[in-house]
Amino acid sequence: MDKKELMAKVENTEISKDDVMNFIRTMAEQGHEINTPDRVKMAADELVNQELIYRHAIDSKYDEEDQFKRILDTLKMQALRQYAVDKIMVEIDVTDEEIEEFYEKTKEERFKVPVSFEAAHIVVEDEDLAKEILEKLDKGEDFSELAKEYSECPSSKDGGNLGRFIEGQMVPEFDNALKDMEVGSISGPVETNFGYHIVRLDNRGEAGYQELDQVKSDVRQALLLQKQQEAYLDLSKKLQEEYNVEKFY
Repeated sequence: MDKKELMAKVENTEISKDDVMNFIRTMAEQGHEINTPDRVKMAADELVNQELIYRHAIDSKYDEEDQFKRILDTLKMQALRQYAVDKIMVEIDVTDEEIEEFYEKTKEERFKVPVSFEAAHIVVEDEDLAKEILEKLDKGEDFSELAKEYSECPSSKDGGNLGRFIEGQMVPEFDNALKDMEVGSISGPVETNFGYHIVRLDNRGEAGYQELDQVKSDVRQALLLQKQQEAYLDLSKKLQEEYNVEKFY
């Protein structure tokens, strides 16, 4: 091994920079900071510590103790189970045709996009005040400034802007007003249990469906999981015919 790549030795075991960097990457996946000089040193120290503990365990013949052997058997059994499952799963794939068929069959349930709106409002408790504000707007005063001055909704600080929301998220009276409005228009006063609203419709997204290209990855994953589960259960059913199984539940 190149001396420049060698970071430590414990007896005849060499710890390379690659070993250290791989260990750091593992730690990074757990949320630890990576690749600082101190972190590299700490990681190298930890690998040295682990090698020392391993050698101590071997010299102490811990691997010959019954308790360790039971642990090892359990770990081996778990690993072998997972390996057997992985052997099945690796052979499973999803075709484009299956994805398209799934999309068409389930798009009404899974991929429907409701009508959406982008709107702003000014809400006050008094109907006469709402009418006065509407008159100010008719005279050309700025909606956002009037919202900041009069609106009793927290959105007032943003000029009454409510952002994007879908049909059904707001109270019915508010939704119904938006349905009848043209983009760019102002309507009101609209009475709800929150008060009297002056509503400005900024944009409307029509109902439809997410395109297949948008959801193809999600569909593939859903189908893959479904086929894997089916393969797992099919194998289990087949194996129950080969081996003696008694259930007491």
